[in-house]
Amino acid sequence: TRLDEDPRFRAVTERWRQCMRQLGFDERDPRRLAEELPAGADPGGQPLARADLDCKSRTGYLSTGYARLAEIQRRRLDEDPSVAVDWTDLLARQDTIARAVLR
Repeated sequence: TRLDEDPRFRAVTERWRQCMRQLGFDERDPRRLAEELPAGADPGGQPLARADLDCKSRTGYLSTGYARLAEIQRRRLDEDPSVAVDWTDLLARQDTIARAVLR
């Protein structure tokens, strides 16, 4: 929730959205786009997925998003150190997803 409210993340999402429109796709955000892709389909064969990756590259979406997420996580840990267990679980899930994408 905090990431979606972050001004820098919202700005990069808007740049991504504009890029997608230039490529002929009217998508709200990468998260929703991923949910719309057919399950089990090869992303390399999907024009929508290729456009998504191109726009992420052009806009710096991933580097900005992960940098903002890290900052928000740091602030949250500073506010309440007891969330470290949840944070560790989140990092493990992110690692698992990233490794699956890279296969």
